[in-house]
Amino acid sequence: MKSKKTVYIILLFLAIIFSLALTAMRTVALINDFDASTGYYSHGASLPSVFSATAAVIVVIIFIVTFIIRRSLDSVNQESDSGAIVFSAAMLAFMIIGVLISNLFALKTTPSTLELISMVMSVPAALYCLIGVALPVKSKNGKIILSCFLLLWLFSVTLSIYFSDSVAINNPNRTLLLTAIALYLFFFVNESRYNVGTAKGWSYIAFGLSSVVVGGMYCLPNLILSLMKLYPDVLDFTFELIVCIIWVYILMRMCVHSSDLDAADDEYETDAAADDGYTDATEEII
Repeated sequence: MKSKKTVYIILLFLAIIFSLALTAMRTVALINDFDASTGYYSHGASLPSVFSATAAVIVVIIFIVTFIIRRSLDSVNQESDSGAIVFSAAMLAFMIIGVLISNLFALKTTPSTLELISMVMSVPAALYCLIGVALPVKSKNGKIILSCFLLLWLFSVTLSIYFSDSVAINNPNRTLLLTAIALYLFFFVNESRYNVGTAKGWSYIAFGLSSVVVGGMYCLPNLILSLMKLYPDVLDFTFELIVCIIWVYILMRMCVHSSDLDAADDEYETDAAADDGYTDATEEII
């Protein structure tokens, strides 16, 4: 068990390191190689291919390794009173409401069906983050229902981005955003499975670590360059911020879960010691 816990720690460390490395590469590419007038990287730019291929390889490795050590990851517990998780969940709740308010003020025409659905789902989705995670409710059914609203909100956001005609369908930044949001969505699907008792620890961790890599590669450069007024494209800063906060929340989850494996180690060692004691006593009687 301890060796598998070490594998998880190494995997988490690599996910964070590669997320930061890919952030640096994409930041440089956006500054030097991105053409804001066309929405594409300059012809012949090498960095976009490098960070995209690297991210794909890392995600594949994450899924392979987590599947190999899947039995030890069954001990991962989604319930946590970690201050970092509580804070990030509360921030996420307030930012969801912030995006809703921002969208309402920005409305100039009748919103599309998907935009309307995402707005309607925003409030219960925020409630899940606030009272389902930050301040856990005692009602299990209530938590299940609120978590469904969060999934519906994320799904409607994903579809809104996909069907938006404001950006070319093969725009590289749009493609990366869709990939990051899709990974977020699958992560929260796996998180919600804990509420209904059908959790799979390895897929929960796999999508979580993949979200750390891809989500960080998307949101961190956008946030950094927007704050520095260097981003070569028009961004909805409020939306970019919420994408970043979701990334922080998932990262905190992944970091905290190493302690779950510690607890599993302690329980395994206690059970092993008890079994040894029982065996010794039996041998003495015989």
